[in-house]
Amino acid sequence: MGRMIATFALILHSCVGMAAEVIRSESGEFDLTEGRIASIAIPTSVAERYWLAELSIPSEVMARVSLKQQGQTTLLSPYATGNTKLRFVTSSGDSVLIIESIQKHGNTPKIGQWSFTPIDQLPFPTVKEIGLDRIVSPMLKRIILERGSVKKSPFVERLPSLPESERLLTFIYQGAEHNVRLLGGPTNDIVELERIENSKIWAKSFVVPADTLLSYRLAPDVPTLEADKRENRVAILSKAQVDPLNPYIWPSEGHSLQYSVIDLENQVTKPANKYDPKRLSKHWFRSQTFSNTRSVSLYEPKDKQVSVSPSLLIMLDGQDYEKRVSVPARIDRLYDEGEIGPTFVIMINNPDAQARSSELPANPKFADFIADEVIPWVQATTGHAFKPNDVIIAGSSYGGLAALSVSLERPDKVGHVLSMSGSFWWRDSKGNMRQRLDSANQLPLSVYLSVGRFETGRGDSLGIFETNFSISEALQEKGVPNKLSIFSAGHDYFLWAHALEEGLRYLSKTIDKQK
Repeated sequence: MGRMIATFALILHSCVGMAAEVIRSESGEFDLTEGRIASIAIPTSVAERYWLAELSIPSEVMARVSLKQQGQTTLLSPYATGNTKLRFVTSSGDSVLIIESIQKHGNTPKIGQWSFTPIDQLPFPTVKEIGLDRIVSPMLKRIILERGSVKKSPFVERLPSLPESERLLTFIYQGAEHNVRLLGGPTNDIVELERIENSKIWAKSFVVPADTLLSYRLAPDVPTLEADKRENRVAILSKAQVDPLNPYIWPSEGHSLQYSVIDLENQVTKPANKYDPKRLSKHWFRSQTFSNTRSVSLYEPKDKQVSVSPSLLIMLDGQDYEKRVSVPARIDRLYDEGEIGPTFVIMINNPDAQARSSELPANPKFADFIADEVIPWVQATTGHAFKPNDVIIAGSSYGGLAALSVSLERPDKVGHVLSMSGSFWWRDSKGNMRQRLDSANQLPLSVYLSVGRFETGRGDSLGIFETNFSISEALQEKGVPNKLSIFSAGHDYFLWAHALEEGLRYLSKTIDKQK
């Protein structure tokens, strides 16, 4: 068990007509040098309490962070590194934050810092219920009239009023008192479910394409905080959970945060999560460019000694793609099916969230990091040399933006781009990616883009959906082979698992033609 050194700053909140409750904002250290687990007791309170936890994970350590209370353990972060912020709610009784080292390097002291800050909760707003006449779903209306209970969610209905290409999708939750929020639904924002009068059933219906696929979580009774708009928005993370009425969970194993999933046309291939662990090696990588350290995973192909030169897939946000998307298992299956050639995969993680936000968005230094540090290291480690035509860089969101940026900055090392829901709305003083493409002297050899229909901009702003079309148009004008795939989905790893496979098939054919 790791040692704890705690200091306490006491904050008194007075209440009219009753004794004040002492609420502690605490900080201290945890030690993962010898053991693998540190446990930190969270102050108890007589009422539900919202906490912002800030952790500084020691260098060269990756940790799994969980909350244990009332006999249940909830995973908060499957692989925390560097500076990490977590939000959670505790009730009366003992609560413990558990920090477990899952990967570390060296025998130097591994001392981290932690702090817990309570944020006051405001009274919940009055719930506005809806009547039977406002229920869109015929199935749900029938259940309400018959005073039955919902056994499964969401409802998927084909209505006479809808074209064959659309369905009515209704999310349902039973039992909340104050609110239910939907994270990851078929929109570009968080959605509130509506409570049906004289019941504890909450529901929200959407008309969606018949090929919709998405992962989502539901959050009952999200607290209203005495805090700014952003903190109130992210408070949904403190209560988000899988849909208790949906049996389809992804990923199926609990090593990552789990989500409920909808795949109306069964598009997403679910691998057996089986791969050869002997071909997967984990390393700590020290960057001279950024003066920081990150973990990387290297997966080697089944057949390394083949006549065809192997490819190299550089996977950004590597931990999510290794664990949630099961990239090693998917690569093996695509190779066994003859869809791709032998492929080395380097999965690159971020030192922490702050580093991700500064390194990935079209940062020329990140391009140099990939070209001058990562690729030479892979070549030295594997004994294989990779030409630009052998190299694919892949990522999603900021990672999709970074993938195209790296290839534009360093086409001498990176030839092919696989961008999923790339954040091409981003711009800086040099302009956006469309402008950079228009003025580029050298271009990628080929590009695969994917985007979800639910990734549109809000208000008058251009979102991921609109700007991906602009990027594809620019590539067409420049004569760069490219494919833009549009899915009925959102900003979602469940979609990206499918898009990654499609993108690798497309780029593999392009690579074969150019060899």
